[in-house]
Amino acid sequence: MGKRSKVFTAQDAQAEMAKAAVEEGDKSQLLVDRACDITPVRLRWVWPSWVPKGKITLEAGKPEIGKSTLLLDLAARLTRRAPMPDGSRGDPDDRCDVLIFSAEDTANDTIVPRLIAANARMEHVYLERTVIDKNGMAKGFNLRDDLVALERKVRELRPILVIFDPLSAYVGRIDAHRETEVRQLLRPFGALAAEYDFAVIAIVHVNKAKDFSALMRILGSVAFGATARSVIGVVPDPDVERQYVAGVIKTNLAVKPPALAYQIEAITLAEKVVDWGDPEEGVWPEYEPLLEEISTTRLAWRGERTGVNVEEVMSQELEPAARVAQAETFLKEELKAGAVPQTQVETHGKAAGLSMITLNRAKKHLGVTSLKVRRGDKDLWVWALSRGN
Repeated sequence: MGKRSKVFTAQDAQAEMAKAAVEEGDKSQLLVDRACDITPVRLRWVWPSWVPKGKITLEAGKPEIGKSTLLLDLAARLTRRAPMPDGSRGDPDDRCDVLIFSAEDTANDTIVPRLIAANARMEHVYLERTVIDKNGMAKGFNLRDDLVALERKVRELRPILVIFDPLSAYVGRIDAHRETEVRQLLRPFGALAAEYDFAVIAIVHVNKAKDFSALMRILGSVAFGATARSVIGVVPDPDVERQYVAGVIKTNLAVKPPALAYQIEAITLAEKVVDWGDPEEGVWPEYEPLLEEISTTRLAWRGERTGVNVEEVMSQELEPAARVAQAETFLKEELKAGAVPQTQVETHGKAAGLSMITLNRAKKHLGVTSLKVRRGDKDLWVWALSRGN
């Protein structure tokens, strides 16, 4: 028998690429900082334990449960330096301007009336209109292509909060299901927020199908939930009709605060504030009538909501067959680039809320093979898709 030819693996390709880079004089360098040279600073908050400054916060939930109205309520509170819904106050800051990007609601008949209903100081709210490109043409804003334009605007306005409603409308031409692309998009945006010390809150929708993990229900790549430093979940109250519950479902910056309940109220506007005055000095706000009465909505906060775990409500269990189908989809994505160590599959599967029992059922159904391979001085088991998959 002839001598078997060596199988060319991905590791071999990487080794050859690295060797070629050295031979071609690759001058790239890895820069590092010593921990002792970094000055520690205190984390600052727009809303303590909920929304940190200089970082990205996501608000996730199904449609029509008041996500946009909730953010406009928070924006209005910041414009007038009012307490947050739980009575807390953020770190002292002389800024009170808010910049809003909204792709789903129009300004004149939806956003502005809701802001008026929430008692916002309208002169401190800025709404994105369009971007003028280098050729003088108007176009829609997106984070991939227009980060420089955003930097110029935040340098000019110095906002305390920037809102994206929803985030998916502003990611540009990327595959939102590819984790690498999402991270490459959000990393410079997060650096911009840190440099200018403004908070970001972006609305994301969740899968219509029930899933295992609240974070995994966020549409698109897991990187959306992983990149955000705080994720606020919003769900219907399972016990109170027409009431909703907001709670922090992810944070690595603080202890999770108690969840808060709210309801959405209908209101008719007949006037708006034109001069806020200063009630503490005996100068009361002045109002002027609107051209016509306007029907809109506002949030009414109902205090702490005990007995409801927002993350559990968002992570309702699937029927067994649907669980296996979800695991099959996970394995196809996890193994599409080639064989993967079983330990990695187990770790990533656990992060997605999938047990090894469910993964093994999906593995059997898909015909995934298990192989023992030699890497270095160790043997390990890897999983690989069959050729038909």
